[in-house]
Amino acid sequence: MNIKALIFLWAPIILIGCHEENSALHKEESNGPTVTVVDQQIQPDPPLENFNLGSKQLPEHFKASNPVQVMDAIASLQVDRQKGQYETKKEFTSRLDALKNTVLFDEVRLGGGFAFSLGRSFHYDADKQTFEFGKSYLLTNHGDNPNLDVYETQLDSSRFAILNKYFAERGYESLIHKQVIKLTLANLKGNIEKLYGKYKVDRVRAKEIAPDLEVIVVGYVVPPYFWTGDRYPDERRNPVVEHQFFINFRFEGMWLVNRATGEILSRQYTIQKF
Repeated sequence: MNIKALIFLWAPIILIGCHEENSALHKEESNGPTVTVVDQQIQPDPPLENFNLGSKQLPEHFKASNPVQVMDAIASLQVDRQKGQYETKKEFTSRLDALKNTVLFDEVRLGGGFAFSLGRSFHYDADKQTFEFGKSYLLTNHGDNPNLDVYETQLDSSRFAILNKYFAERGYESLIHKQVIKLTLANLKGNIEKLYGKYKVDRVRAKEIAPDLEVIVVGYVVPPYFWTGDRYPDERRNPVVEHQFFINFRFEGMWLVNRATGEILSRQYTIQKF
């Protein structure tokens, strides 16, 4: 018998032996402890809701209102926000008030409460053992109402070719374009030098909680809801164009909150005029 024939006869035997060995190994492994694999899926975030201004504590999944999201939603409202020539003031007010139940996104309605973040707008005075929080220089723009900046980002300048050319011809070589969102505080009047609050706490505790603190302003978006306007540079050393969006906002308070615990640490605020 030649070698090729011997290989042909032995090959099935070797394969059978291997199969039996693998089967035995599989059987031994199957006798071991059973491991249950749980498919852990990431739970989606709960839908956004209006902020309850009467809350004694932040909701579990608290998120401050996103200024850009609010801007886009109210800017898309299909409504004439100007009083018609043949429309009485009462009719005009009633027409805009009827929009309060309009859903902007998720479960957020136009007439509900909003909480906009001012981020970490606070500092600690170790001598007085007090956090002071808030903003300075809330200036008027439309009428007598002060404005509070809540968002700013730089835009792609190439989007504004015509405007760039106009200013280039007047000596502005490169314009910087910014999107700025402001809250017009509809129930306050005049320029405000300082809007601030205080929270007294000892130095040890202050250092512990500082990383989790945030300042928010709370209130309601009210008719006529919004308007827009651009602010152009008035000097060449500051070649910035602000594309401004104003949200008409009834200011109800400024709070210092602890995001980690949900505590509302201070609701007190002071308005200091110029």
